[in-house]
Amino acid sequence: MHAYLIIAYNDFELLKCLIRMLDYPYNDIYIHIDKKSKKFKQNDFIGITKYSKLYFIKREKVYWGGYSQVNCEINLLKSAKNRKSYSYYHLLSGADLPIKSIEEIYNFFENNLGKEFISFDVENEKNGEFLDRIKYYYPLQDIIGRRNKFFIKIQLLFIELKKKLNVNRIKNRNYIFRKGTNWFSITDNLATYILSKEEEIKSIFSKGWCVDEVFLQTLAWNSKFKENIYGDSMRLFDWNRGKPYIYREADFFELINSEKLFARKFSNSVDPKIIDTIEFYFQEKNTNK
Repeated sequence: MHAYLIIAYNDFELLKCLIRMLDYPYNDIYIHIDKKSKKFKQNDFIGITKYSKLYFIKREKVYWGGYSQVNCEINLLKSAKNRKSYSYYHLLSGADLPIKSIEEIYNFFENNLGKEFISFDVENEKNGEFLDRIKYYYPLQDIIGRRNKFFIKIQLLFIELKKKLNVNRIKNRNYIFRKGTNWFSITDNLATYILSKEEEIKSIFSKGWCVDEVFLQTLAWNSKFKENIYGDSMRLFDWNRGKPYIYREADFFELINSEKLFARKFSNSVDPKIIDTIEFYFQEKNTNK
């Protein structure tokens, strides 16, 4: 059995499509909806799955770049682990879609059982600038997100002061810190290990900035699980055309011909046709098997 952990906050028609595409006898689905979202109606999701059990966990406010994102991931892992032990735990956003059939995805992970699908941003690690995310306290991040420009400026001034004072909250931490995308597919053993380190994670990473891209990579790299790291999350992103790029209908063949298993991101407000096309393509593929 696999557990899909989904963090979503808008575009609930896209979320429905994602759920339908993940629906499979060997999958359960756990979803966190940002408490700040006012348009979500849980009743709209009743009966949406035929095979998978669907669970909505307690809603919390999640802010871009804040520790609340890490907390959300941990709560999703906890919710799944408290129900049963799964072969894999897959973290997705509500703006993701599978780009392989769900049977192909399931078989891929079962054939690579024991591997940890975590990515590392080696190029952007080289200069060590990402360490600023955890060296200093960002006390306002779980309040301001990325939209409140006034408080962002205040926080940046606070960080500059800390730099001048040579503050370094991780100088006594015996870790090699690593960075990568926060979306992952990990085994039950690593999920158990991560949850056992919850207090340490909070101690090191709380009040950091975008630490959801650092904490899992760091813990996995500094543990016995390092030897099992696959080195790729099997997610398709395009950072050259966007932050990341939102896929369009013209990208269909690029998506389905990719070796990756999931892609991010999609949006009904940008191009609903690509979403419908992908879902229909895999429906037809499954029907004609």
